[in-house]
Amino acid sequence: MQELQLQLESVNEAEEFDGEKYKNLENNLKEASKEEERYWRDKCRADWLKLGDKNTSFFHAETTQRRSQNKIRGLENENGEWKEEEYEVEHIVLGYFAGIYTSSCPYGFEEVLNCVQQWVTLAMNASKIGVRIGSEFKKEWVDGKASNG
Repeated sequence: MQELQLQLESVNEAEEFDGEKYKNLENNLKEASKEEERYWRDKCRADWLKLGDKNTSFFHAETTQRRSQNKIRGLENENGEWKEEEYEVEHIVLGYFAGIYTSSCPYGFEEVLNCVQQWVTLAMNASKIGVRIGSEFKKEWVDGKASNG
């Protein structure tokens, strides 16, 4: 799975974006992820059959162990310094995502958007916007009238 992730990153960072290759790699990665999930689900089920069900101490021990493994104890900032304080870790995370979702020179949207499946049709979008604008307008008009009257 790591190899597929590296290939996907490589295609994504290439000078010339290949949407078809990206889609294929993404589908392969999804399938590999599903296989791994099935493996762990089956393994977990086998352990539970041997050791107990949801209401036992086994379940609680598994949950506690998973929580401790999933906890982020610290992160390295852009200067290479390790930070463990909650507010510092939060600042690093927010800065990272603000950076990856901000671009000073975006290009190639058509190629990328062609790889994304459309779920909301233009008609669905227009109907939702119209209802929302209408209800917001009505609310403001009522609030404005109430405050003026």
